Amino acid sequence: MAELYLLNEGTALLVGTVLNQTEADEFRELVRGRATLYLPNTGSTGTAHAAVNALHSAGTPALWAMALDDGSAPPTVTAGKFVFPKTRTYLPVNARVHSIGTRQTLAGQEIALTLNPQGLTIEPVSYKS
Repeated sequence: MAELYLLNEGTALLVGTVLNQTEADEFRELVRGRATLYLPNTGSTGTAHAAVNALHSAGTPALWAMALDDGSAPPTVTAGKFVFPKTRTYLPVNARVHSIGTRQTLAGQEIALTLNPQGLTIEPVSYKS
């Protein structure tokens, strides 16, 4: 499954697993406007949750990256920038948190994270052939 990462204070934070590939397609739509991603609701604690809420409260844009399910290696950070492994496809974008909500499904409660792109959207980084 695809994973959503946030570049926060020199660290690549795993925000969560995106629930299906349709959501990765939704993430690609950030170049045209707002996108909502659904993540499992694992509770309201942790560094990633606090960072996302702080960005939402401040209205500050941040660099996000969707890691597709064609690999498993997470990104790293060097000199304040994402470094993407050559064994996985990433879709990076600079975006603000527009809203954070929840929805109930048969599988349980999910977090609805809506992002708005800011400035230039970065092209997908794909090393997989």
